[in-house]
Amino acid sequence: MSNVAPTDTPKPKPAKRPQDWRPEERLLALHESHGLTGEALNAWCRQRGLFAHQLVQWRSDFCAAARPRSGGDDSLMLRGLKAENQRLERELNRKDKALAEAAALLILQIPTGHKKRCGRCWVGAVE
Repeated sequence: MSNVAPTDTPKPKPAKRPQDWRPEERLLALHESHGLTGEALNAWCRQRGLFAHQLVQWRSDFCAAARPRSGGDDSLMLRGLKAENQRLERELNRKDKALAEAAALLILQIPTGHKKRCGRCWVGAVE
């Protein structure tokens, strides 16, 4: 048996791919690297398996998410939805009126006093 003591130095973690970084980790990396330039930034990136251009992309992604959306797209969509809503309401009112008219015609067509129904019409008189 050999008495070899395990070393206390931890193995370096393999660098993660940039696309595997969670948003919280990306934000922390941006915070840590803020203010670093030149060789210091490159050294920091090498330690974490990143490139400086990836940090720039992450920063622009975070800033784009924080920016309010352009109001033009929303107002255009809202205008379209309102027009669609008005069209549907007009169509519903038209169908309601047609249904009421059809019901009234059916009520007026049924002669009173008949007892039997045969096919489409009522047949037979009150005895």
